[in-house]
Amino acid sequence: MIAASLALVLLAPPPTIKLVDGESYALTGRKATVVVFMSHDCPIANDSQPALKKIYEKYKSKGVGFVGVYIDPRVSVATIKKHKVDFGFSYSQAIDTKHTLVKFLGAKVTPEAFVLNSRGEVQYRGRINNAYSDLGVRRTKVTENNLDDAVSAVLAGKKPNPSRTKSHGCLIPSLADFGG
Repeated sequence: MIAASLALVLLAPPPTIKLVDGESYALTGRKATVVVFMSHDCPIANDSQPALKKIYEKYKSKGVGFVGVYIDPRVSVATIKKHKVDFGFSYSQAIDTKHTLVKFLGAKVTPEAFVLNSRGEVQYRGRINNAYSDLGVRRTKVTENNLDDAVSAVLAGKKPNPSRTKSHGCLIPSLADFGG
């Protein structure tokens, strides 16, 4: 019975999310979709923005969707717009006000990236790159670009290797911790 329930959960398509501009955004139907959980006030998530921008720019014309999902249900659209300007990125943004996507994908920290195939199945989960070897411990040089490699693999019809890496970042609190 537990195995049957687990199989249903694993086969369920990801939820459609609402972008901050009001549009619905399906996480299926593209060659690949990148979902990055983020927070405007997490230093590690903010530090990852140049790398995320570069990956977005590299793949946006190749049928890859890209969305940043803010985990703070209280964050305002004005704050998100300012965050985008301050860090110079242009990919789509959403606010996971009920942590529906956080729960569906099992996200634990910001930033944490997921690469989904056209059916919405997780092909990669983890860090953007190896800039951090631990919480607050930044390397002097990035030597692994895991998210970029994962997107490239999915576009080539391959399984990313590795398909999972450990993300270092700010913990995603429960909704109750936000007062909701």
